[in-house]
Amino acid sequence: MTQKNLTIIFFTLLILFGVLYYFYDKDLNKDGIKSFESSVSKKDSEDFQDFLYENRGKFVKLSVILSQDMVREVLKGMDEENRIIFRAMDMEDESRTIQYMIRVLDNGKLNFSFDKTTGKLSGFFKTNRRISPDGSPIVNLIPIPARLLVKN
Repeated sequence: MTQKNLTIIFFTLLILFGVLYYFYDKDLNKDGIKSFESSVSKKDSEDFQDFLYENRGKFVKLSVILSQDMVREVLKGMDEENRIIFRAMDMEDESRTIQYMIRVLDNGKLNFSFDKTTGKLSGFFKTNRRISPDGSPIVNLIPIPARLLVKN
């Protein structure tokens, strides 16, 4: 093996272990994951926002019915960074919007379900909250395949 091949193998393994570590959680079992089930709209998403803020950095199970405005945003498809984005009014500051970004794998596989007829978004996600450069909140929802979660 050449030095270049060894370097490629090393960095591939490093990335693989990084991904595994990122998703590792001692409480990675379906029974211990908090869930949220409700309808969400652009102007009525306070409970949804609070749930995601309280559980940032954790695994959650979502089963939400999105409003028709949100469904239209989802149906626009992925942006250039493989994210599906929908927005709501920021309940902490109604002059701003909050963006919900669902990360889609590079292969396009959706590890969650979305019914475009009913607007139901469901699946397991790891949550993360950050602030955009303009000060608006962003919630990243990283889909987690259910098969990775252990059932007690």
